Amino acid sequence: MEIQGHMGIISNKSFILSQLLSDNIASQIGIKPSGTKEHKKVVIDFNGQVMYQSFKRIIDFCYLDDLNVLDGITDSTEMIEIIKLSSHYKLNRLLKAAESYF
Repeated sequence: MEIQGHMGIISNKSFILSQLLSDNIASQIGIKPSGTKEHKKVVIDFNGQVMYQSFKRIIDFCYLDDLNVLDGITDSTEMIEIIKLSSHYKLNRLLKAAESYF
């Protein structure tokens, strides 16, 4: 499964996510024979270490800046994952909102 997003929007919310994307894009940019850069889709593989739905909510928050992305979460495992991810990516507003659910 994959989540698509725009680097500019996601990077604007989190310096850590910006670095993650920049590091991955640097290794995945191709050079065309004409010498111009060809931007490819950047793929970040978390090797199953991140819950898909939780990371999707993190990306949704980056786009919407809306804490309602937490609505409807009934699984404490998912909320804990969001707390972990929002802490790691320095999304402090989301982190505080997620922590308040406990």
